[in-house]
Amino acid sequence: QFYSDLVCLDSVLQVMCVLLFFYEKYQTEQILNLEKDAMFWFCLAILLYAPCTYLRFALYRSNSYLNNFHSIINVLFYIMISVGLTVKLNIVQSIRQWIKLY
Repeated sequence: QFYSDLVCLDSVLQVMCVLLFFYEKYQTEQILNLEKDAMFWFCLAILLYAPCTYLRFALYRSNSYLNNFHSIINVLFYIMISVGLTVKLNIVQSIRQWIKLY
């Protein structure tokens, strides 16, 4: 038996942690360039994916429309994770090039 209640609880906890992360970013006094922060993209992906997963497993006896919607959100999730990894790699490469200059 699959415990869909635990998946729902996990989704709620993920959203709470991501909202806490964004709240901490909001509370800082500095101006942030979020689109160049890999954690922003990872958290945005979770913020999009987790509520959809909650709905899918809370209403698991529903029609296939919700499953198709979840599949689309899953693709968007991995696209955002890829953007976050790309941003992180670009930052690392920039640091390596800067070190080579000096």
